[in-house]
Amino acid sequence: MTATNPVNVKKYLKGMDYPVNKDDLIKYVQEQGAEDDIIEFLEQLSDNEDYNSPKEVNQALGEIQ
Repeated sequence: MTATNPVNVKKYLKGMDYPVNKDDLIKYVQEQGAEDDIIEFLEQLSDNEDYNSPKEVNQALGEIQ
């Protein structure tokens, strides 16, 4: 299995409508067929944050590594 990082997550965010919160991100990537390691990675995001673009999601994910 490939190590989970923001680049691996990016392909599952294609077509996502922003702004979005953590729960909506997780639901969307699950619908896109994301593996469990991707879901677990996203679950580490803040519950109180809204993300306005894929770049903001990637920045937040980069901070939790």
